[in-house]
Amino acid sequence: MSDEWKKLVDDKIEREHQQEVTKKQKAENKVAWMYRLEYAIRFWLLQHIFFCHICHTHATKPAKQEIDVGDYKAPDVIDDWSQPGDLEQCVKCCKWTCEEHIHKGICQKCAIRLKRPWLLRWL
Repeated sequence: MSDEWKKLVDDKIEREHQQEVTKKQKAENKVAWMYRLEYAIRFWLLQHIFFCHICHTHATKPAKQEIDVGDYKAPDVIDDWSQPGDLEQCVKCCKWTCEEHIHKGICQKCAIRLKRPWLLRWL
């Protein structure tokens, strides 16, 4: 009889500990889920805003941006969601173009316009 109350106290402490652990796990799962959801939304927006104006290939990654932390530390690299990482902007028309359709900063359409300026009306 004298040991039963000790066992009840131990069981109660164990249950409370298990409840605490499950609460922490649920909170961590929720944070991870929110992070994945935010990433998916940002990626979807990146793909639908930035695409090649010639072949309509969507952006596949955000640009990287370095943030200087201090003199003795290496700079942190973060995702810059305001620019695509695999598309370049044409210097003539300022439209986003994939690597296949750009050469020395000029897209394929602008290069054709440079060669034949009378085609400007139809392109």
